[in-house]
Amino acid sequence: MSGSLKVGGSELINDNGGSGALQWGSGVPSGSIVQVQFNQHADYAVMSSINAETYYVLCNGTAGSGTEILNVTVTPKISNSKFLIEAQWFGELDDYSQQHNHTWAFYRGSTVLKASGTSGGIQAGWNTFPSLSNNDTTPNGVFLRYFDSPSINAETATTYKLGYRQHHGNGASVHTNRVVNAGDNSGYERGISNISVTEIAP
Repeated sequence: MSGSLKVGGSELINDNGGSGALQWGSGVPSGSIVQVQFNQHADYAVMSSINAETYYVLCNGTAGSGTEILNVTVTPKISNSKFLIEAQWFGELDDYSQQHNHTWAFYRGSTVLKASGTSGGIQAGWNTFPSLSNNDTTPNGVFLRYFDSPSINAETATTYKLGYRQHHGNGASVHTNRVVNAGDNSGYERGISNISVTEIAP
């Protein structure tokens, strides 16, 4: 026998036709948080050979061909949900000139979610040092969020990824969770990066 939970005639939860696996019903209030999926990366990684004017998914290895590190897949429980994508990145940009010439954005699959224009992104990272004398020992970071309304059907798995673009020149690198210098003392900061996706009922 199947069962469901209703409030005022609206179905909030059902047991998927008696299978015992609870799922959201058709009457979930708009704006409700349906689920949260996340990926937290604590290891050191470096994305190298970054060409200018090109968005890349953040990875460990050569840009565009390395192992992607800040991705999260969400399988919507409700059709036409909205998604809140958030990411926190800690690391250092190498070389120094990227400090003033870069943007971060998200990917949905292969689509870059960003502002329009040549230098369009979602957010630029913060810079903790004003001069080249601190290059390779002082971190950068960024926190960004984006609300996405992709009109995806329930049970259609979708992957979001953190993307990076720099406008300085070819051959740059991004070091994740550590400054460029590998020293392990109070002058060479280390951190943790993550990405999350929150499904919001339409």
